[in-house]
Amino acid sequence: MTALPELIVAIVERVRRLMRVAVVGRVSAWDPSTGTATVTPSVADDPTQPVVPIYGVPVMMIGGSSRGITYGLTAGDQVVTVVRHRSHDELDAGTAALPVQPAASRAMSYADAVALPGYVAPGTGRPASQVRSDGAMVIYLAPGEAVYIGSATAVFALTRDDLLQAQLGVLKAAISAAPVVPSDGGASFKAALVAALASWPATTASTRAKVDA
Repeated sequence: MTALPELIVAIVERVRRLMRVAVVGRVSAWDPSTGTATVTPSVADDPTQPVVPIYGVPVMMIGGSSRGITYGLTAGDQVVTVVRHRSHDELDAGTAALPVQPAASRAMSYADAVALPGYVAPGTGRPASQVRSDGAMVIYLAPGEAVYIGSATAVFALTRDDLLQAQLGVLKAAISAAPVVPSDGGASFKAALVAALASWPATTASTRAKVDA
């Protein structure tokens, strides 16, 4: 027969395990249309039970109604999943009546979790290509991706200075080398320029940044 003190300790331990506050997890699916992810906790609540994915977790991005930064998540990305203390069903549904009085009585549940992306294990660190020793901001992208500035539909590519300088050099060289023939009205000069710049200008646009204005 279990003594009362032992029973109380067991109950307290069980309750403690169920009081979820935050857990690191990995993204297994990302829905950009809803801004939610499926997250599998990296630390088990109960070592005797399988880890169950958390579905429909809102992902917190930096920003407000008029300014912000958004980006997609990739399967395997690590996030910190923070558990909100009570049901947020009504708030997540967009209710305008505040403060909310939750209809559901649940508390400290994964059903009310939100995900904060960007977690990196302290013992792992970030790749050298993603961080500067001087602390300056780095925006790193997957190969082939671009940053869209102003809106998600930005289409105008930014000019790369090195490419522009190279093409200006081509123009300067063509002008310098074009012959000047007396009394031909500049016809020779024009013809030489047209021939020298037949394939000019080459693009000077960056493939990694686009703006909307």
